[in-house]
Amino acid sequence: MADINPRADLALIQYVPAPPPFSGDPRDERIRFLVEQLDKLKNVIAELADAAPQVANTAPLKPRYGMIRFVRTPWDPLSDGSLPKPVFYDGTAWTAL
Repeated sequence: MADINPRADLALIQYVPAPPPFSGDPRDERIRFLVEQLDKLKNVIAELADAAPQVANTAPLKPRYGMIRFVRTPWDPLSDGSLPKPVFYDGTAWTAL
């Protein structure tokens, strides 16, 4: 099995915002605003990460049209054993590039 090395392979790193310090006042609109903005940033970063070509040794849980992955074993979406190989998702199946 070829492990993904984040220092050598382009791989997904998720962004999860830490909770902001709480002022103690539940009416503090600045805290609510900050949390909402960090959540929006997290969603944008997740979309960009999904769209970026990256090394993968397992299929994405929710493949989307246009995803590009550089396949490593044990994942073999083309079932032809010719790995490593770049593939893209055409909406129904993975196809060689």
